[in-house]
Amino acid sequence: MRKGLLLLVVFSFVATGCSWFGRGNPTPTPGPYPAPAAAPQPAPTGAVDLEQAVIAAVERTTPSVVSIGTDQGGLGSGIIVSEDGQILTNAHVVAGSRLLAVGLPDGRTFRGRVVAADGSVDLALVKIDAQGLPAAALGDSDQLKPGQFVIAIGNPLGYYRTVTFGVISATNRNVRAGPGGQGLENMIQTSAPINPGNSGGPLVNLRGEVVGVNTAAAIDPTLGEKAEGIAFAVPVNTAKQRLQQWARAAAGAPAAPAQPFLGVTLGETIDPFLARVYGIPTGVPVVSVVPGGPADQAGIRPGDIIVQADGRRVETAAELVEIIRSKRPGDKLEVRVWRRGQELTLTVTLGG
Repeated sequence: MRKGLLLLVVFSFVATGCSWFGRGNPTPTPGPYPAPAAAPQPAPTGAVDLEQAVIAAVERTTPSVVSIGTDQGGLGSGIIVSEDGQILTNAHVVAGSRLLAVGLPDGRTFRGRVVAADGSVDLALVKIDAQGLPAAALGDSDQLKPGQFVIAIGNPLGYYRTVTFGVISATNRNVRAGPGGQGLENMIQTSAPINPGNSGGPLVNLRGEVVGVNTAAAIDPTLGEKAEGIAFAVPVNTAKQRLQQWARAAAGAPAAPAQPFLGVTLGETIDPFLARVYGIPTGVPVVSVVPGGPADQAGIRPGDIIVQADGRRVETAAELVEIIRSKRPGDKLEVRVWRRGQELTLTVTLGG
């Protein structure tokens, strides 16, 4: 049996007490069931419109969704992004595999090969020898809003081209794949159910445009079980950037300038309310540090709260990223962190 591939990200939840209705009281006798309606009631117009929009988006996108089987018994999903057989998927789907079997919706199977991969964003590009394939439409993930409807399509547990539905729960999430696992930044959080085998498949808006690459589901560490309604996707704009870089490299063009690299996974911003409750400063918490990376070498540690960078106050992860992107690899960046009641100033040499 093939094993579905999916990253699991760990979250901690606060348990709340609950009580049972009617504890110690006899179960009341149920009343009679109401008589069935003589004829089905028509669905509200808005519901019909939404249903048709979902169906249309699925029909537009499904022909571009493939299955990817690995020589290690894994099964994932992929997105056709060019007519000549380029397929976008997650790096963790194809990691360590030499032989890939790519299944198309029309029933054909091709041998695939990995032509590029970037574990820092968990994306990979697979190539098959085929022509005239239906490439998916790629949208703009920067325009996503919490509450927006989205659809996940993939091959969870071997159920090919399964469709699930949900909303954008949040954007710009920073998550970590398991204890000590890799950090993934700027992720899309969605309530659309994602299960093993969904990895690499598309997250789609109601226009049938791919807005994300389904990647990970959250688990509750206290129960060791997958948390329902909390899943994550790589933004499609991140994928488009990598596709452009890989295309330039394949064409022998000069590589795009390297981006500065700090080497940390950032947590959610500490707002003023939490800061007052716990007696800590507002800022950006460090969840994990890349071993041997720039931040690690400078002495930044997990649990630190970054409160200042380059002489500027830092309140959010976006502000810190903006400062880093204004630099070049090799530049020195002065970072001030809060650690166990003390503030420390550290100098980081940015990587690239």
